[in-house]
Amino acid sequence: MGSTNSREIISYWAGKYSPEINSITAEALFDPVRAFRESKESHGKFDAVYLMERNLGTFHQWPIILNEAIRLLKYGENTELTIRFTESSFLTIFRISNFLARRNDLVINSFDQKMTTDRMWILKLSLTRKAGAPTLESLDFGIVTDGKRNDNVRKFLDSVEKAKADLPIECKVIICGPKSELLDLGERGFEIQIIDNPPEFRDKGWITRKKNLIAEKSDAENILIVHDRYALASNFFKQLLEYGPDFSVVVPQQSMPNGLRFPDWVTLSSEWEWTAPYLMNPDDYNPNSYINGGAILAKRQILLDNPWNELLFWNQGEDVELTRRLQQMNITPAYAKNIQLLVTEVREGYVDGFIYGNPNNKLNNKVGLSPNVLIFFGRLVVNSRIFLRFARSSLGLKVQKTGAGRRLGNNLSKFLNTGG
Repeated sequence: MGSTNSREIISYWAGKYSPEINSITAEALFDPVRAFRESKESHGKFDAVYLMERNLGTFHQWPIILNEAIRLLKYGENTELTIRFTESSFLTIFRISNFLARRNDLVINSFDQKMTTDRMWILKLSLTRKAGAPTLESLDFGIVTDGKRNDNVRKFLDSVEKAKADLPIECKVIICGPKSELLDLGERGFEIQIIDNPPEFRDKGWITRKKNLIAEKSDAENILIVHDRYALASNFFKQLLEYGPDFSVVVPQQSMPNGLRFPDWVTLSSEWEWTAPYLMNPDDYNPNSYINGGAILAKRQILLDNPWNELLFWNQGEDVELTRRLQQMNITPAYAKNIQLLVTEVREGYVDGFIYGNPNNKLNNKVGLSPNVLIFFGRLVVNSRIFLRFARSSLGLKVQKTGAGRRLGNNLSKFLNTGG
């Protein structure tokens, strides 16, 4: 990489064996344990990033990896990104070119590409990240409520007060719901603003309009918008500060009162069809993933530029539609397993329809009897709650509990292994 002055060029080599002088060598970008996330100290630090040692085309999580690689480049300066990959069923030269060219946070100054004799693509780009350095100096919270669960709203407010303590983050809470019902919320050490319900479609759950009103009312750089069934983990702000301010849209980890994961990092098996939803592993990825509508952490400007579609009401796939528009702009949601939300109330029957796994990798989908898992029983897929009822009543089998969830006892294991 050339330079018009004598300053030292600092590069990042993703892997173990960098041939570059003045290069930081690290494997975080390819580490699923870290969800392919580098440290906050590395963001915006480098003049050049090399994804050369590992073949990006062998990772179906490549959008997350490439997105994080871009975050390592300096803000507002001419920088360089070099990528090595083979084409596959999930990565092609036209797909990666689309991913880079349609981003509105980048300027591509110049590029070069070549294919090696073993059909390996080498793509070299000169880029400028448009935005300045992001911060976590301001964070607003939005709560969408129908006014029937004020105890849950108070629990969220309590959790903000407890988690914030004396940390240097300015915040306020914006609640959108019926003003006449939002009473006795208590005095807090932060500002609370209430937006009255939109007068139209009150019987339909116009949550898209409510969320847009919250985003418009906020003046913070960052915003977390949740439904009225969440609370912050006690160390939420510390977790966020450790995660760092360089993100676009984040899905926080969400835990139910029983300790199990709430469906947070989720996907469908189709881009636009209604299909069975899947709860993916934290290190997994699917191009048909979507940001589950209960909680979203984002840069507020992204939600202003890409508002919720107000033609849709609650439970009409409004979260899928928003995600698809973000994905069309190549804004890649990231899963943050170290930023934690607590689910204070679970809607009955909601989690039962989720399958653990990834529809792109069906052989690895988990057979289990957690209340939010479907069972692959031969070729028959049945709801776990229905199957448990059948197992108890018809087979006389017992269900044992473990720390990871539920599983059938020895009798059922024998039944499954022998075919009955």
